[in-house]
Amino acid sequence: MNAIPKDVLSPELRERAAELSAEVVAPFPNSTKVHVSGSRPDIRVPMREVAQTPALWLILLASGTTNAAFNWGVTIGDVVRVVLLFYLMPLWAVLLARLLLHERITGAALLRVLFALAGAMTILWPADGGGLPLPRTLPEALGLIGGFSFALNNVMLKREAARGA
Repeated sequence: MNAIPKDVLSPELRERAAELSAEVVAPFPNSTKVHVSGSRPDIRVPMREVAQTPALWLILLASGTTNAAFNWGVTIGDVVRVVLLFYLMPLWAVLLARLLLHERITGAALLRVLFALAGAMTILWPADGGGLPLPRTLPEALGLIGGFSFALNNVMLKREAARGA
């Protein structure tokens, strides 16, 4: 059943719309249909019970931290520095994928990690030349935290997708 009139769309678009319609009404992965009793015994409300795993809570925390840290950082700090530190995300993603997914770090990935570290050191190195290249302000720390959380979110989503969650 499709609400789109036959004379409006080409057969190819009508077929694609039907496929999308089927995807939209498909049940959520890892969910089961349950019926909850209503206010009367003869009323049963259909719902979906979604299986929750600890990993989903970590994904929720990571995605929230990503948004909060990035938005807070660019609001109170030097936007360019915060964004550059946030977009160290690929560095964290390579390292987290190795740790959590046991992915091999290729030579090309290692080269990208080294370039990212060199960039981070360039941004974070103190202007007077002394000390370690660490975040010195709250916005810089928020940029790094946001980027790390973004990478964690992506790696965990990849891991859970592979598990079929």
